[in-house]
Amino acid sequence: VCLLPLQRFDERRDRRLGSDSPARTRSVAILYLTAGDFDVEAVGSLLRLEHEGPKLFLVHDDGGDETARARIRRYLENHPYSGQWELEVWHRPQRLGGKAGAVNWVLDRLDPSWDLLLLCDCDSIALDPQALTKAVGFQNHGTPVVQNHSPPRVTDR
Repeated sequence: VCLLPLQRFDERRDRRLGSDSPARTRSVAILYLTAGDFDVEAVGSLLRLEHEGPKLFLVHDDGGDETARARIRRYLENHPYSGQWELEVWHRPQRLGGKAGAVNWVLDRLDPSWDLLLLCDCDSIALDPQALTKAVGFQNHGTPVVQNHSPPRVTDR
């Protein structure tokens, strides 16, 4: 899990525009990467992340199953926190370059109005609903990238 700036942050500009707390109002896109391994527990935890600014939850499904993408869309639309997010499910026509290729494909198409991108793998789980707000706070103090720790998951395997 990694928070990356998509635009250069200019606190002076935000003050001129009347924002007294840029951390609360910066727009954040979450990119959740999956390829046939969509995890409802992980996605549910990410949708519970709190942030007062605009939020996009973007699932990039690199799998080849359109039925699975339809299930992903339904899950997102019916999630109790869906009203707090702009929701999208994308799929690239050609699967080239692995995960890096998927990320670059999304970045090439993402609306440039988004300030920050939280990059999440299919098994990324947010344990603290305030984690996004805290990470954005680091960005406001000049930290270029915020890498978050992903604790191991205990499974029945």
